Amino acid sequence: MSKKAAKKTAKKKTAAKKAALATTMPRREDIKGIEPGLPDISNWKLAAKVLKIKPFYQGAGALPFSCFEATQMHMDPPKKVNGVSYSSVNDFRLAEGCLQHAKLHFY
Repeated sequence: MSKKAAKKTAKKKTAAKKAALATTMPRREDIKGIEPGLPDISNWKLAAKVLKIKPFYQGAGALPFSCFEATQMHMDPPKKVNGVSYSSVNDFRLAEGCLQHAKLHFY
């Protein structure tokens, strides 16, 4: 490969990376089923990465953000956040329709 061809390839890769970064990152409010007034039991971004949700996980088998959803979980005893007790919290999971496509490995 010539130097000129190598530079062209490098420019294309850089442009592709910039385009990927330019896409809007999902927000907490974008999660299907989220209850905005409740605290989260875990960090939703880390949960998305573990569940292999794009853009938080970029490897093989990554699932679209539409496969990520929230559900409410009852807490007994209630969870205290900033002096306020919550008997329910948001928890995160894969949507039912995405379970068969998921290739999760737990050891």
